[in-house]
Amino acid sequence: MSMAHKLPEFRFGDTSNIKPHKADTKLLERLHARVGFKPPMGVDKVSYFKKRLLEEFENNRNVKLAVETCVHCGACLTACPTYITTGDIRNSPVGRAELIRL
Repeated sequence: MSMAHKLPEFRFGDTSNIKPHKADTKLLERLHARVGFKPPMGVDKVSYFKKRLLEEFENNRNVKLAVETCVHCGACLTACPTYITTGDIRNSPVGRAELIRL
């Protein structure tokens, strides 16, 4: 990554730099194949996933609890395999909670 395109540094408790992140297409295809998911055809995928995410937030007590109790402390980062693999704060529980809040 060039210095001109460097991501802003993450500071614990600060979500001002968290922006949506588009996952690599090949990684998504592998994940979808692994769990047997077929994305909807002919539908805007972003709108579909936003709708599904909000449905899960409303209907899944565990998701709602995780989002509502997240205080952006970063304690989850050392145990999150996605964050450890990518090093991207947006691919962490903190980042995902913030996306749901938005």
